[in-house]
Amino acid sequence: MVNFSFNKIGAAFIAALFLFTAYSQENTKTEFEVFKEYKRLGFTIRPVYYSKATITRKFGDYELMNKKTFNFNFGFDYLIHPERKWAFKSGLHLDIVPLYNIKFFIKEGDIWNGYEGYQEESNIYKLNFTVPMLVQFKKEMGYNLFFNLEMGFHFMIMRQGGFDVTFTYSNEELSESREIFAMYGNATNPTSVYPILILSPGFYFTFPGILLQTNIIFQKPIVPFFKGEYQFGNLLESRPTRGDYKNSGEYLGFLFTVHLKKKKKTRHNEFE
Repeated sequence: MVNFSFNKIGAAFIAALFLFTAYSQENTKTEFEVFKEYKRLGFTIRPVYYSKATITRKFGDYELMNKKTFNFNFGFDYLIHPERKWAFKSGLHLDIVPLYNIKFFIKEGDIWNGYEGYQEESNIYKLNFTVPMLVQFKKEMGYNLFFNLEMGFHFMIMRQGGFDVTFTYSNEELSESREIFAMYGNATNPTSVYPILILSPGFYFTFPGILLQTNIIFQKPIVPFFKGEYQFGNLLESRPTRGDYKNSGEYLGFLFTVHLKKKKKTRHNEFE
C-alpha cells in the first residue's frame, strides 16, 4: 500500500512537470495585451463544499452520519505570462480541511435508565498550506470577457498523524461513566505532501481598477486524506456497531481571484 502511494506521488510530480514543460514550449507571443495592465499577484478566496466521508458499517444497528462541510479557503495566486494564451499559475493557499463532521442519535435506554434519546454532533478542522501548480488556457469571448480553463495540481502540505474522538456519558449521580462512541482516523499518505488533481473552468472580467477571475473548481486528491474506524459500544440494550471511515478530501466550489491594476508611471520633463 505504501509503495503504491509513493508511485502515485511520483506520477503526480511527473505529470505536473510535463504540464509546465508543455506550457513553456507553447507559442510565446502576446495575445492579451490588457492582462499586462494588472498585477501578477492576486488575492483568491474559494467557498467550497467538501464531500461527505465514506462510512461503511460492518455490523450493528447504529447509524453514523457524516455531513457535507462548507468552508472558505483563501490565499495568493501568482500568474506567469498572463498575457499569453497559455499561462502558468502558482502561489500559496491556506486550506481549512474537515477531519470529520459527524452526527448520530443515541436511543432511549441505551445509556442509563431515565436517559431520553438525543442527537450528538461533532466536527473538527485542520489548517494546511497548499501550493498550486496549474497550466491556464485563455480565449477571448467578448469585450472585457475571457474564458479560462485551469488544469494541474495542488500540493497540500499536511503534517503526519491523525485524529480520535470519543463520547463518554455519566449517570445522574456522576458516580459512573461509560464510553459509548469512539472513532479514529490516520493520514494515509507516507509523506507530508498530498498531490491533488485540479480542474477549474471559468471567466476573467477586466474592469477599470481590477481583473476578476470567477471559476468553478473541482479537486480530487490522488490519495485519500484519512482512513480509520468507528464503534458504538457499552450500550444497555443495543448490540455493538462497528464500521470503516474514509475522508477523500474531494470538494466542489467557486474561485474568486482579484488582481489590482498597476499604477501608471508618470514622467516629469524639466525645461531650462
